[in-house]
Amino acid sequence: MSERTLLLSRSDVARFLPLRALASAIGDAYIRHSTDAPDDGPAPRPQRARAQLGEGTSVVINFPGVLSGYDAYTVKVNAKTEANRDAGLPFLRGTILLIERQTGGLRAILDSGLVTAMRTAAAGALGVTALARAGASKVALFGAGVQGTWHLGALRAIGRLDEARIFDVEPARAEQLATELRSSLDVDARAAATPEEAADGADVIVAVTPSRVPILDGALVKPGMHVSAFGADEPGKVELATPLLKSATLVVDDRALALTDGAINVAAMAGQVDNGVIHAELGEVLAGRKRGRERDDEITIFGAVGLAWQDLVAAELCYRQAVEGNGGTWVEL
Repeated sequence: MSERTLLLSRSDVARFLPLRALASAIGDAYIRHSTDAPDDGPAPRPQRARAQLGEGTSVVINFPGVLSGYDAYTVKVNAKTEANRDAGLPFLRGTILLIERQTGGLRAILDSGLVTAMRTAAAGALGVTALARAGASKVALFGAGVQGTWHLGALRAIGRLDEARIFDVEPARAEQLATELRSSLDVDARAAATPEEAADGADVIVAVTPSRVPILDGALVKPGMHVSAFGADEPGKVELATPLLKSATLVVDDRALALTDGAINVAAMAGQVDNGVIHAELGEVLAGRKRGRERDDEITIFGAVGLAWQDLVAAELCYRQAVEGNGGTWVEL
């Protein structure tokens, strides 16, 4: 008996992965991650591996994306190539395999670039909903790349983006994104010449940068702001200054990964903080087990490294939608 696999291209993902439904599914999954016992033992650790293949090129492999309640798991391979930016090619390219738990059958193969951007942006929108002040809608974006674009799109989709001020180390990219936002989303958007200009008066700061030095501190982040810090996704990357970490209410996606790969990895490695600086995981806040924001003048931070099961949630949703809509291409491998 032959088995078929569904190939889902980038255009298929764009068609069959609805952002609102994805955010809802990831919110439920965060709660499971932080509160449920796994179906069959602890989740795989580590959740990712990486290899440096020469200057400016690396490969990141996510080990099985496993979550209770799912009859499949995912494995993702992403290639990050710095030179692609100048060549007009995507910086990140890769593939997600959706694999049936019981048989090991390959259910689907998906282009990972758009899946990664969309599920990460959906997570950011959940963090804003859970932790930002009510009605917060003036956003400062640090990093005008693909991921930053999707973060703003997700915030617009949930009614949390009326104004956007965009800062990037390449001013032309910030100008281009601001122009696109004014046209496509009817948003009051403009490029900022300095980080201070971008952050001035913002309710929410979204940071999606590859920085290896802190870029957000108490001088930029004022009382009442919420920060979505998504740039630190591997050891050595850092966006948040240590004094800010200690003074804010810090929520992460996973305590262990936050210390080794995520928002506090550099400060933790230097012995400046430990896991005591973490208030909660987002799933605990969404489940009502830990408080979210309590005061309008409180600084809240959601520091997310990204979890392998997010690919599973997105891939399974996209697969089901594509099957129902007769999308993708069936192949026998």
